[in-house]
Amino acid sequence: MHPGFEQLESGFGRRRHAHLSAYASIVLDGEYDQASYAGRIRITPGDVLIQPILDRHESWSRPGRPLHLLRLPWRPDMGFGGLYRIPEVDLVIRTARRDAREASAMLHGLVKDTRPLEIAARDWPDLLAADIRAGAIVISDWARNHGLARETVCRGFARTYGVSPRDFRVELKTRAAWMRLISDEERLAIIAAEYGFADQPHMTRAVFALTGASPGRWRRLLASHAFKTERNSSE
Repeated sequence: MHPGFEQLESGFGRRRHAHLSAYASIVLDGEYDQASYAGRIRITPGDVLIQPILDRHESWSRPGRPLHLLRLPWRPDMGFGGLYRIPEVDLVIRTARRDAREASAMLHGLVKDTRPLEIAARDWPDLLAADIRAGAIVISDWARNHGLARETVCRGFARTYGVSPRDFRVELKTRAAWMRLISDEERLAIIAAEYGFADQPHMTRAVFALTGASPGRWRRLLASHAFKTERNSSE
């Protein structure tokens, strides 16, 4: 994602995807919806959305008027990001017109002192997404406890989030393992065991499917500083 001001047509949509860098989006005009690991979010003028690293999401702008955005670079946020409303957002926008990095640093300080908005569940798929984020669940048990058929849950969740509940859970586990392996030098076999993979090759396949590169490749990129994290950017 390139920093700067961006304009998108009314009704613009982008299928589920992820970025290998975190960024912040400030809505100047228009609205858009997003379904991500954090849940389903509507972003309106003045809102600040922190898009964390490797967060698979799909976005679509609301019909009626074009969408105007300001994108700013962000630190390698390993959480699920968040939606913020900041009184000083106009100052950030004005600063970005002359210096995007200065605006990003300013926004960092403002976000640090601001609580994110609560992302309310709209329907049961959002409740399921939250429960998957919170820990291991059995989909059939969850469906039964909510008075739904397992097949209904799987189809409905996939329509809402663009992925099955099972794959959503696997992605979250794989993302967490990937963040661990790029953050320290622990042996890959130990990381695989800690995150519930059957073995190291199982984790390797999952990481490759999610990121397009193997854990070993990521470690080599880190060693060469071809990929920046908080760990190697401070060395």
